Amino acid sequence: MRNNLVKIASLVFFLLTVAGGVAVWGLMQFYQVSLTGLINKVAVRLNVVKQDQQLVLYAQRYQDLNVNQKQKNPYPRIFLTALRGWDGLATPTFYQARLDQIKANRLGFRSHCKNKNIKNQLHCFLALPTRSSMRDIERLLIDYKLTMPTLNGSYGNSWQFAMFYDIAKATPYFSAAASQTINNKIAATLKVYLELLDSDIASLWHGRTSLAASAFLLATVLEVDTAQQQMLYRRAYGHFYDVYQAISATETWPEGYNYWINTRALVTVMALSALAEQQQSHINADKIKATINRIGLWHIYLTRPDIKIEGWGDEGPRTDLKDETARVIDLIGQITKKVVFFEYAQVIRKKFNYESYYSSYRWQLPFFYAHSAINTLKTSDSSMSQLAGELPTSELFGADFTNHMSIRSDWGNDATFVTYKAGHTFSHHQHYDAGHFTVFKGAPLAVNASRYQGNVNTDNRKYFSIRTLAKNSLLIQKNSEAVKPHRLFTANVAGGGQRVVMPQGSAITSFEHWQQQLYKGQHVEGAKLISFNRQEALYTSITSDLTSAYNSNRYDANGDIGKVRRVERTLAYLERQDMVLVYDNIQTIDNQDKTKWLLHSINKPEFSRERLLEGNQYGGIFTTQGQVAKISTEQSNMRVDILAPQLSQTLVVGGEKYRFYVETDGDDSILNGRNISGGSKEKKWFDLPQWRLEISPQQQTLSTHYLVAMQPRIAQDNMPVLKPSPVISTGVNATRFGQLLVLSQPRFDKWQLTLDSSVNELVIFVDKAMSLKIGQEPQRYSLGHGFNYIDLPSELSNKVTLRTVQSF
Repeated sequence: MRNNLVKIASLVFFLLTVAGGVAVWGLMQFYQVSLTGLINKVAVRLNVVKQDQQLVLYAQRYQDLNVNQKQKNPYPRIFLTALRGWDGLATPTFYQARLDQIKANRLGFRSHCKNKNIKNQLHCFLALPTRSSMRDIERLLIDYKLTMPTLNGSYGNSWQFAMFYDIAKATPYFSAAASQTINNKIAATLKVYLELLDSDIASLWHGRTSLAASAFLLATVLEVDTAQQQMLYRRAYGHFYDVYQAISATETWPEGYNYWINTRALVTVMALSALAEQQQSHINADKIKATINRIGLWHIYLTRPDIKIEGWGDEGPRTDLKDETARVIDLIGQITKKVVFFEYAQVIRKKFNYESYYSSYRWQLPFFYAHSAINTLKTSDSSMSQLAGELPTSELFGADFTNHMSIRSDWGNDATFVTYKAGHTFSHHQHYDAGHFTVFKGAPLAVNASRYQGNVNTDNRKYFSIRTLAKNSLLIQKNSEAVKPHRLFTANVAGGGQRVVMPQGSAITSFEHWQQQLYKGQHVEGAKLISFNRQEALYTSITSDLTSAYNSNRYDANGDIGKVRRVERTLAYLERQDMVLVYDNIQTIDNQDKTKWLLHSINKPEFSRERLLEGNQYGGIFTTQGQVAKISTEQSNMRVDILAPQLSQTLVVGGEKYRFYVETDGDDSILNGRNISGGSKEKKWFDLPQWRLEISPQQQTLSTHYLVAMQPRIAQDNMPVLKPSPVISTGVNATRFGQLLVLSQPRFDKWQLTLDSSVNELVIFVDKAMSLKIGQEPQRYSLGHGFNYIDLPSELSNKVTLRTVQSF
């Protein structure tokens, strides 16, 4: 009997241990932290330690990192390198020139030399240097109150202190005693930053970047005279070099523009500049400056013709470029010495004048504003036209990572502007939007429907705005698919979109850690770039494999067989025709799963015939079998032609009570979804779309191809819309638009076309690379996976045979 009791007790202890282990593992997964991180979180919850304290310290990272730091690098070490070699007695010539330009352009800067804070006194010292004022600055730096960073998202003010000290040290008259006192202050503060960075609380493409940038700026101005100081520098260098590797890969900020420009941009660019200045090798320095250049270009390319950033993540008001952006671009221009950045900054200044810098930041103008070659605002308007001829009209950023593309027909106010995004998951403020595109011409025409109010827990954000349904992408509706990333998702909303990976919190501790989550662990993989091609004045195209963004046969978050085998999207912009073509190849696992092609618009798309299913004429759900739609605004319109599937069924969904409508069970055979508006507010920085199209084949099969043509036009322009006309064909789908012939979905080796008149341009969409012969005396062409353009040497007419020679 006693033996049985012992066995039972042992079993109970074992089960409790296993249950406890499972619970601990579950909590670690939920918070995305290590065991040390979980212990510290629990200790705070139980009031064992205060909010910003740690019960268990983390191991110190990068202690043994080999860093080739420049020895006794001259000040300034961060960015204002024109001050190097200054005699400390006369006003620097370049600084006076900046003051003159700022005054001439009425940018709102005023000297306040009677105000005895460091930001005013440092400016006044540069404008009128004296040894007495130098002593004042030393005292102000010694007495400067540094705000410490915390675990709850406060990053401190150390970047400002590092900048002040770095500039002040340019004078040869800075005293050794003051330097020693300040050096000790920097070292003490740096230790606090490094403790936080050694933890797994802050996530890489979020707070970790701000913390690491601030820490490295402190380390940059630290004199490393002792072994302890050298170790502090190595650790700060290691943490920020990891940030550099991450941002050089993504080139764009995955969370969205507002989170970048409000809290990351300036301090990150300053730290990148310091990192470049600290390199022993000119090659390494040039690589880092090339990354800064790419970051600057990304701002330019994602700016719409209405001088507003096209948002993509959890966004706020600063997508309008007011207050924050000009100072970052000024700094990038100062570092890279590229005129295009000064011109772009002038565009922002012309639009906002002195409000291009927030009022509390205008003391920074003399430090960041630069380039004497541009001493007046060049144009009377704020258009991007002055950039014409200086940059290509299209560009891809973060190739193989974010795959964020921008296309414009030209740099004028009436340009067609197209964006496309298809990358991996990096941070909790980004959305599940692989394959999402936007179209702007005179006004937003194909629009992002997401909203964000600063709260990651609203129903609208969780169940609509971060989801694929809110984007111009693809749905694969699987009946009752499980979409519950964690316990805060109380409802199962299976709208048919992509996997939801880290919707409300992330803890990516390094670029290597993120790479370890690709195709395993958290499965942060999303879309993979297949190709990006452009030919100036003709076309730009991108092809992406979106399969891994969905529950697929590669990985299913529910441990199931997935719902797709393949999802590929190709977007092409044809400049001569001013036309956007989107081609999709979808292979589902179950033919009961329904595919949908999405497009959001501000106003209701117009079809010739439609039938009301729910609601009323002002808001509801309509159905149509029409193949042509028109989207109109006061300024512009866009014709939408559904070329494939040839037999389609389209739902038109929108209006006040339906704009956030979701089929929560993944089945629209019965319209029993709900309008998920909770926490959504209309703000002027959103485009505020009210309607969307959901295009599906009338007969769903395992293989679905979509081909949709969009022609945006300015209302007062005379550019005609090209109406498609079907072409008699076998072996391939064929449509012509004037002199352009569009082929897609090839099925046989030999394609036969009957043309009623000649064409001189071919566009061909194929699902795999192949070789093609055209003409009586056949000419061979290699076709790449996705989009292909052929400018025919002689016109095709009458009956034409095209033969595939080889599939690669």
